[in-house]
Amino acid sequence: EGDRSILDNSVILFGSCMHGSDHRCNELPMTLLGGTGLLKGDQHVVLERRWLRDLHYTIMKDMFGLSGPGVEDFGVTRPNKPPLSIREILAA
Repeated sequence: EGDRSILDNSVILFGSCMHGSDHRCNELPMTLLGGTGLLKGDQHVVLERRWLRDLHYTIMKDMFGLSGPGVEDFGVTRPNKPPLSIREILAA
């Protein structure tokens, strides 16, 4: 890892299960660790009306630099709602 730790060069996403037995996918607590220099640290962010796919999209595209059909159409396709990066969690 050179002069950086393995946690600096990794991103760990820890998420919870769906809300109760109704499978609502809002208010899901998530924890992101690592990615030093890529993620803003020491913060609590509440995202209103954001798709979970946007979190995965942000990690793949903005943190790992991935692109292409597998990234751009990741998750459930919503008409007129392409995946968007979550800028609130990015350091730059």
